[in-house]
Amino acid sequence: MDVKNSFLNGSLTEEVYMHPSSSLLHSSGKVFILDVLCMAKHVNEVIHCAGFTDTKVSDTPIELNVKLNSTDGVPLDDPMFYRELVGCLVYLTVTRHDLAYAVHVVSQFVFAPCSTHWATLVRILRYLRGTIFQDLLLSSTSSLDLVAYVDFDWAGDVNDRKSTSRFCMFLGDSLIYWKSKKQTVVARSTAETEYRAMAHATAELVGLRCLLSDLGVPRHYAINACLAPLYSVEGMHVITLEGVRNRKYGLHQVQESLAVSHGSQCGFCTSGFIMSMYALLRSSQTPPPEEQIEESLAGNLCRCTGYRPIVDAFQVFAKTNDMLYTNASLSSTPRGEFVCPSTGKPCSCGSETVCRDDTNEQKTACGERYEPISYSEIDGKTYTNKELIFPSELLLRKLTYLSLNGSGGLKWYRPLRLQHVLDLKSRYLDAKLVIGNTEIGIEMWLKGIQYQFLVCVACVPELNKLSVKNDGLEIGAEVRLSELLKVFRKANKERADHETSSCKAFIEQIKWFAGTQIKNVVSVGGNIYTASPISNLNPLWMAGGAKFQIIDCQGNIRTVAVENFFLGYRKVDLSGTEILLSIFLPWTRPFKFVKEFEQAHRRDDDIAIVNAGIPTWNNELLQGVLKVRERDILIKEDAPGRMVSHQMEGKSSFTESVSLSRLSAVQSFHRPSVIGSQNYDIIKQGIAVGSPEVHLSARLQFGSVVLFGYKSKNYQISVIRTGYESGFAYVCLVLSPCGPRPVIPGFGV
Repeated sequence: MDVKNSFLNGSLTEEVYMHPSSSLLHSSGKVFILDVLCMAKHVNEVIHCAGFTDTKVSDTPIELNVKLNSTDGVPLDDPMFYRELVGCLVYLTVTRHDLAYAVHVVSQFVFAPCSTHWATLVRILRYLRGTIFQDLLLSSTSSLDLVAYVDFDWAGDVNDRKSTSRFCMFLGDSLIYWKSKKQTVVARSTAETEYRAMAHATAELVGLRCLLSDLGVPRHYAINACLAPLYSVEGMHVITLEGVRNRKYGLHQVQESLAVSHGSQCGFCTSGFIMSMYALLRSSQTPPPEEQIEESLAGNLCRCTGYRPIVDAFQVFAKTNDMLYTNASLSSTPRGEFVCPSTGKPCSCGSETVCRDDTNEQKTACGERYEPISYSEIDGKTYTNKELIFPSELLLRKLTYLSLNGSGGLKWYRPLRLQHVLDLKSRYLDAKLVIGNTEIGIEMWLKGIQYQFLVCVACVPELNKLSVKNDGLEIGAEVRLSELLKVFRKANKERADHETSSCKAFIEQIKWFAGTQIKNVVSVGGNIYTASPISNLNPLWMAGGAKFQIIDCQGNIRTVAVENFFLGYRKVDLSGTEILLSIFLPWTRPFKFVKEFEQAHRRDDDIAIVNAGIPTWNNELLQGVLKVRERDILIKEDAPGRMVSHQMEGKSSFTESVSLSRLSAVQSFHRPSVIGSQNYDIIKQGIAVGSPEVHLSARLQFGSVVLFGYKSKNYQISVIRTGYESGFAYVCLVLSPCGPRPVIPGFGV
């Protein structure tokens, strides 16, 4: 944990590094431990100052619906003592926001306090006595979704008849912010009061979201290094295989589990598997399910040692899945024996009881919880987030406008505002907009196409907006597919079923679009810009009735229907001075169904032979389409892929399948998680061949550290020591016309 400033108010489970004040001069570089400011000590001092001798406590700081005014009760003999206690409580509300409303009530009468006001103050102090060690719980396993709840009290103040606005905000499952404030004007209706309360809460919610963004909560993504130029990750914390390993504690649990499961492969493939799993664990707030683990590994194609030991190594980090043991999912043999879904064998006890109603706890037929099958010796439950902290230098650093000049006249820009992008586009009409570099990078490095002007728009906030509206989704042109997939899944859960037919189609199609590493960097607009006939998503934009917003260099915005945007093969309705601003996808109306289809050589990571996105309202319209499909849907002989006959058959098959998908009870097949086991023969002691022992080279490979060296003037080899304590290091002589270079910081010679 790396913070700029902190007021410690509770127990921490992580080490905290604080930036010292600029006025504090220190050159030793040592770490100093500061005393913790204890809130409980301050509360005890306030209670002692009040002179309480009893042990009574209160559950709430103030009674429900209490109404105080300035004329209630008898005036106090010593109002100064009342004011001092209220002042102490006001200071305490800096960290105890649960006291804010109650302290606000009693602080209104500090000039002329009465006995009723004193009784309310005593209740607050007794509430403090019972909650001295009460803290806010910020769970490390909760999500990062920000949710707000609003309430109001119309004309609730008996003195001035003003209304009160109340709201509370949750970060995942943790309550982090709440407020109760009197409105400044007298509202004439409950509608006006509600509107003011919601406007106030919305403003606070936007500010809190910006604050969390400024705090720089890191997000971890797995990407393809071969497609990411070094300058594209400027300002980011790049973690490689060497950085995953801890120099003090040895291999990371992901590395160790893959080693003991005999999943070692070549040096290129193994690194990809480890980094994919590592990024998944760092980005997940809870243990990921088995399906998500396998999906994160789909982009790693090389599995020369077999896929089973790799999945076996990573399933120890998956969460349990008790739903496999419900009555609906249990299968039976002809003899009536229940089959365990994890092993595929009949259950030993033969019991049919899978759920106990008294505890509502899902149980296996043998009375044990189901856990992912893995023969790795690593305990995935002990995985913690004691990982590399985000570098403080990057946390303090702000993104800046970048302009780089390369060889051959190449210019690369990174603007931070939409206006900067428009200015560059007006200056360089043939400039290419870059996000993930998955298309332009391949064209430049593999096809030899030269682009002189590249503009990276990954850091432009106006192009990364994603908002849910009453009539549909507004998607920024540079929103990543992985983020878009999360929004589609959330909308599918929260909105009516008939409104999310397009979302379901996109969810299914994005799953097969590419590996996770590609979806983390590919933008929606980049895929649309390409206008490729093999695009998985463009047919769905058409079927869903999407509309594109286009902006020119003067700031003029025009809206184009998706069917008019694509003009031909890699041709779109964009001039040299225009860029795609956003995409609007409306919710589907009742009795409109959007269905996706794709035919490829394989399901994962393969380009499509033929794609289809089909909307249908009724059977009559569908029958009309079937009659004219051969006449109106034409494919040229020189179409990309050179499989015209297969494409013609595919379009006919997909058109007929759309009605069957709505009428039939058969659903799309989703492959279950991989389950496998490996048996080892008993080998005589002393024979290494065939023994199920971990290769020493596997641990060296998973925790490899690069050794640097150079040939000095006296023909001695100077090797930079890395602190690798395994006892092995491999050094080879590399001839280079360049002289010695400075030692890399952080390594000693």
